[in-house]
Amino acid sequence: MKITVMGSAGETTVPAIFSQKHGHQRALELGDKDIRSRSALMVDSQLKIDFPADTFHQVVTQGLELQQLKYVFITRSSYPNFAVEEMASMLPFIQERKNGEHLRIFGNLESIEKARHTFGQSAAVSFHEIQPFQVLNLGPYVIHTLKAANNGDVNPFNYIVRKGRTSVLYATDSGLYDDRNWKYLKSGSALDAVVLGCLHGARPAQNAHRMGFPELKKFKENCESLGITTPLTRWVMTQVSASDGFLHEEWSALVQPFGFEVAFDGMKVILTDR
Repeated sequence: MKITVMGSAGETTVPAIFSQKHGHQRALELGDKDIRSRSALMVDSQLKIDFPADTFHQVVTQGLELQQLKYVFITRSSYPNFAVEEMASMLPFIQERKNGEHLRIFGNLESIEKARHTFGQSAAVSFHEIQPFQVLNLGPYVIHTLKAANNGDVNPFNYIVRKGRTSVLYATDSGLYDDRNWKYLKSGSALDAVVLGCLHGARPAQNAHRMGFPELKKFKENCESLGITTPLTRWVMTQVSASDGFLHEEWSALVQPFGFEVAFDGMKVILTDR
C-alpha cells in the first residue's frame, strides 16, 4: 500500500498569504518542504481522504493523476476538508474518465447533503452517508470509521484504511480520543502507520478538539501501551504549523527523538505486508 501525503498543512496554508509572522515569511523564502497545502491523503491511486481546494495544485506539482480514483472519504464538511464546489466543477471530466466506474463519495450527513445539493443527479458520482464505528469493504480496502474529537460536524471522522495485512490510521482535526475510540482500536490488528494532525504546534492544545505535539506524544504512548502499534509502526506528523516559527528541518530535529517523522506535501510512505 502506497500512501501519499498530498497536503500537510491545516486549514491555513504555509505560508498563510496574509501572515506577517516570522515562520510564514521564512517558509516563503525557503520553499520546498516548507510550502504546505491543506491536508489530504491518497492511498494508492484509488482512495482519497478529503478534497481541499488545493487538490489541483497537489496533483500537478506532485505528478499525480486521478483517473483511477474510485473512493473519496471526507473527514469534515468544512471548506478546508471538502471544497465541494471545486469538485463538482470537475463533473464533466469525471464523466469522461476511461475506467468506466462512478466516483463514490463517503462522509457524514453534512458532507453528503452538501454534495448532493451541489452535484445534482449524475450517474458518474454516488453519495454515501456513513456513521462512526462502521466497517466498509471496498475493492481491496477495508475502511473503519472513527469519530474524531472535534466540535464541528455532528460526526467528524478519522479513518483506518486496511489493505491485505497493512493499515494506516489517518487522524486529523482531532483531539485525543475518548474511551470508545481506544477500545475500538484495541480490538483490531496493529497499525503499520499513524498520521496525526498537529494543529497547535509545539504547545499543548488549547482545547480538547485539537492536538499539539504534547498530545501527539500522549497519543503515541497510549497506542503503545494498549498494543495498538508495534516498534515498526511509522509515526507521521501532519497539519504542520508555522506559528511557532519552526520550519521542516527544525520540526524534524524536535520530533525525531520521539519517533515521529514530519510530513511534507508529496511525502510517500510504502507499507508492505508483515
